[in-house]
Amino acid sequence: MFIIINMSNNLITCQYCENFFASNSILRHHQKTAKYCLKKQGKINKQFQCEVCKKYYSSKQMLGQHTCPTKEQLKITQEQYEEKLRTTEEQTEEKIQLIKKQYEENKKHYEKIKKL
Repeated sequence: MFIIINMSNNLITCQYCENFFASNSILRHHQKTAKYCLKKQGKINKQFQCEVCKKYYSSKQMLGQHTCPTKEQLKITQEQYEEKLRTTEEQTEEKIQLIKKQYEENKKHYEKIKKL
């Protein structure tokens, strides 16, 4: 790894993405964590992984900021699933009956109009 120093502003340039940094430590952190810079380096940082959704993050801080449902929130019991399914089926059947009723009413109305 080599470092380019911009003497006019005392900034250090990243050799991969050409961004400027105030210190070597900030540059090194950037090169280890910035996804676009890692991509230009041909690297993938798989050090920090969410246990729930399995996504990878380039730093512990980014993983900590990541929000996804917890394992408990993702779990649904067979009983809960079947109840949701029954409710959905009942709602669907009710809608079908309503549509059939509307169809019959429209059919009667059409027949009346047709006789006129």
